[in-house]
Amino acid sequence: MNAVELFNLEGRKALITGAGRGIGRVLAISLAQAGCDIAILEKNIEDAHNVVGEIKKIGKKAAAFQVDVTRKAEVEKAFGAAAKFLGRLDIVINNAGVCIHEAAEDTSEEHFDYIVDTDLKGVFLCCQSAMKVMKPQKKGSIINIASMSGTISNYPQKQAHYNAAKAGVILLTKCLAVE
Repeated sequence: MNAVELFNLEGRKALITGAGRGIGRVLAISLAQAGCDIAILEKNIEDAHNVVGEIKKIGKKAAAFQVDVTRKAEVEKAFGAAAKFLGRLDIVINNAGVCIHEAAEDTSEEHFDYIVDTDLKGVFLCCQSAMKVMKPQKKGSIINIASMSGTISNYPQKQAHYNAAKAGVILLTKCLAVE
């Protein structure tokens, strides 16, 4: 069996958060190349539309949905629209995330909330919505992107709030797998 056959995802339906650039963009394009139709949930809709254009050139179905993953109502609405567009959800990748490099003693409450709300609460809200779609299907895969920063204290980067949020994603993922 060759690599193309091994990683063939033809006909699968994937949703990726934060896929307008960076790791999420690469994941979206790679999954499309493997055969998936793609829904991109992204705060920056212009970036998402650019990736949708790249995916359509591959010959796969794709759409972008604007969402702030820290807002439950927006997440539920976007997941509903994406599931309707794709017909189902086979794969959900929670990739949306942010980081601010700053010393803990200088971190404002606003920055702390922004990081933890996006990187941890956002993953939780998206998992909830994914489970609501996938449970009736009796199948589906949820992949949460964390970071090595969730298991170590990166030095010299000063990002305690980010590291704590990513550690939370790691344990949240383990707990949700058991549930």
